[in-house]
Amino acid sequence: MRTIPQYLLMFFSFIDTVLLAMVLYFFFAPIGGQAYGSQENNPLIAIYYFIIIIIFTLIMLVLLKHKKEHFLKGFYFFAIGLILFLIFSVIFSYIIPGVLGYYLPSILGLAIGIFLPYYLYKKQNWLAMNVVGIIVAGGSAAVLGTNIGIIPVVIFLIILIFYDLYAVKFSKHMITLAEGTVKSGLPALFIFPDSDTVNVKEIGKDGERMAMFMGYGDAAVPSILIVSVMYNYNILGTVLTLLGTLTGLIVLFIFLRQGKPLPGLPFLNTGALLGFLIFLFIARII
Repeated sequence: MRTIPQYLLMFFSFIDTVLLAMVLYFFFAPIGGQAYGSQENNPLIAIYYFIIIIIFTLIMLVLLKHKKEHFLKGFYFFAIGLILFLIFSVIFSYIIPGVLGYYLPSILGLAIGIFLPYYLYKKQNWLAMNVVGIIVAGGSAAVLGTNIGIIPVVIFLIILIFYDLYAVKFSKHMITLAEGTVKSGLPALFIFPDSDTVNVKEIGKDGERMAMFMGYGDAAVPSILIVSVMYNYNILGTVLTLLGTLTGLIVLFIFLRQGKPLPGLPFLNTGALLGFLIFLFIARII
């Protein structure tokens, strides 16, 4: 049975991810726009990232189907470690000045990129997974939001609305993937158990869900648009896009009361896009 504390945990995990992405914007904005240069608004960039998601998903599904748990864990923890390394290397490069700032940020970033995945692998702690999820999702949103132009970001969000709907309600392979990652103890989802004593590997045991879940991507993807609006427009656009996203989250909560798995991005991305659209309409009038 879903409880109010679970919804609160989901809300604060989501909003913490968005706020972290907005904070990290100030670290990544000065080096933003370098990945694609004058091609940052090329619509094909959205297709490129969508293909990466499809390939990543297929690899994980194949490894789950053939019960290659060790390969799956190695593949996934390496990816998480790499993202953490990139995020913290940039953060430390601002904090550590002088000669030490040349090598030490990368060394510290590498240490965190190794330690946190190893800790998650050994402890299987749902709270630690949520914290790492906030960092990974928020950091990824900050990087992509400051490097991809607003046009491919909008296209990317629209594509993922339909893909997430298909993956959860029709093919249901996203549900299979979510259940497999939980059973394997992989940090791929925010987990909100109905008891703080529930071990990650025991969630779903004996046919009981015992928790609510939200994919890291559900928090990261709309955050990309929020950061991109920060980078390309102004505070009004950022606030309206954020409010639209939170409105989508509230609507999602209303439908989640039915107790059935739902795709998050159709609600969250639609809210973010509508908030951004309202901003464009207001900006044109002003």
